[in-house]
Amino acid sequence: MAETKQSLCDGENGILFINAKRTYDAYQELGLESARRSRIQFDQLANVALQALQNAVETANIIGKQSIGHRDIAFDAQVVQKPPDE
Repeated sequence: MAETKQSLCDGENGILFINAKRTYDAYQELGLESARRSRIQFDQLANVALQALQNAVETANIIGKQSIGHRDIAFDAQVVQKPPDE
């Protein structure tokens, strides 16, 4: 194995191999960095979507509570207002 590495590093073929490996490593790092950025953006988007969903649920709960309160007030008003006896 050591002989193979040594022979690849010797001469013109060795230089070409080393340059090809460095180029591959550089492009691989660029690809990995791009994947990291995409994942971060996706995670941020997922967090925004989750937050929007939570806000919508909370808003629906508040509206539901308000409508129950309004119905109770309307019911109380109907009970209090009795038609005059004729």
